[in-house]
Amino acid sequence: MILFCAMLPSCLSFLTGKPRSVGGSERVQLSGVFNVRKGKLALPVNRWSKRQVTLSGTCLIVSSVKHAHTGKMHILPLIGGKVEEVKRHSHCLAFNSAGPQSQIYYVSYDSYAEHLRWHRMASKIASQRVNSVDLSCCSLEELPSQLFYSQDLTHLNLKHNFMSLQKGVPALTRFCKLRSLSLSNNALSEFPLALCDITSLTELNLSGNRLSCLPAEVATMHNLQTLLLDGNILSSLPAEMCSLEGLTYLGLSFNCFSGVPPILEKLRGMDKLCLAGNRLSVLDMAALQWLPARYIDVRMNRLQNVTMAGSEQLLHIIQLDMRDAGLQKLDVSCLGKLELLRCDRNCLSVLRVSGHALKSLHASHNGTDTLIIVRFKTDKARHVAFTHTAVLGFAELMQLEVQPVPENLTVLDLCR
Repeated sequence: MILFCAMLPSCLSFLTGKPRSVGGSERVQLSGVFNVRKGKLALPVNRWSKRQVTLSGTCLIVSSVKHAHTGKMHILPLIGGKVEEVKRHSHCLAFNSAGPQSQIYYVSYDSYAEHLRWHRMASKIASQRVNSVDLSCCSLEELPSQLFYSQDLTHLNLKHNFMSLQKGVPALTRFCKLRSLSLSNNALSEFPLALCDITSLTELNLSGNRLSCLPAEVATMHNLQTLLLDGNILSSLPAEMCSLEGLTYLGLSFNCFSGVPPILEKLRGMDKLCLAGNRLSVLDMAALQWLPARYIDVRMNRLQNVTMAGSEQLLHIIQLDMRDAGLQKLDVSCLGKLELLRCDRNCLSVLRVSGHALKSLHASHNGTDTLIIVRFKTDKARHVAFTHTAVLGFAELMQLEVQPVPENLTVLDLCR
């Protein structure tokens, strides 16, 4: 009883402040019956009449007084529009919608207090700007016309649609502030050249569109920082891409690359490269010394060999993912700054890793029924944080060399 009494004020406050609903519409902020006039005041054909006026969600709804819930409703979207005082009429507001087909309604209020309350609430809604829209999985071939009302759109998700290269995609150039665009899984089959005209883009996702090549015009997209091209049928990149100096993340997973594209050496700002699920058979560590990426993903390739390189040239790579690559031996001791190595689900019998900066090593599920003996080659000048020989489980992995002893190691996964 005491607990209920203590909670009673909060419950009453919640119930009294709970938004009302009208005919299943969005929440209602304000509602009342006022004199309303549509169109310009100067036109004599437009007369004042009593109407039910509701401020619901982001719209102004004007309807008949008798049939407020069942009759015809005029809905005026307010976002991006204007709400202005009409000085020639007392306590009167003008509501303007945004867009090329904008409409205007005049509402006359009974008191200054009522006028002020509506002005404050509606102005707050009109000042909002829609900058992020998700239209994924809508079976769209073209952009809905209402989308063009907002000129402040910065993020647009159109994945899993059927956007037309002739009408749908070219219309995107109307958004001069667009920064992030996803057109993944739209069955485009070719790179939309119209996208090159959207100079504000910093992130572009064209995954899953069966693209077989990229045009040279992609080099004009100088502001691109993230380019996702996963799940296509690409086997090469245009030489002109070297001008994309701001590109930091390039997704090329599940394409048809047989090697690391040479053009990537010139993308000095690139930090992350994903080449998972391609057709790489050999990974030349020496070739990676010119690649600026610190995070490299080459899992799910059929790698037959990983060649060595000088350790002094490979100090930039800190994370390497080589899971499910069919490897039997792996020597990445040349990666002196490597912090994370994932080589799970291979057929490894020998694994050599540098321990200078190693924090996490994952080498589980590399075979069965053989006892693992792990020997850490120690540097006497270093503090050894664990035993030199450790029994860590069952796998086909026979030899693991980590030199020097990794003082920062927190994860070691060698389980079956």
